Amino acid sequence: MKFLVDANVSHDLVSRLRSLHHEVIDVVEKFRSKVSDKVIFDTAVAEKALLITRDQDFTNTIRYPINVTEGILFIRQGNLKAEEEIDLVLKAIERLRPDDLRSKLVTISRTGIRML
Repeated sequence: MKFLVDANVSHDLVSRLRSLHHEVIDVVEKFRSKVSDKVIFDTAVAEKALLITRDQDFTNTIRYPINVTEGILFIRQGNLKAEEEIDLVLKAIERLRPDDLRSKLVTISRTGIRML
């Protein structure tokens, strides 16, 4: 799978996904400076990459329409350690196929997975 990992997500997730042979675009590496949510969203759409983020703004499906995306994986805010965050993401992508994620807003948290 191809992922775009937002700057607010543990950077260790980038290397973990790459070690599993996924194609990963890291917002920090790609842009080297702060960029707007619109640029991040447009990049995910153009690159046909699943966006992984902790930014709740991306849950606004009017502003960021999911029907044009490969999906948005939103990590619900919480007091997660980096390893917990990585485990949540890896379990979600193991459980869900790319077709299950396409055009979906998927919220993951310690309590489970919710899809819109």
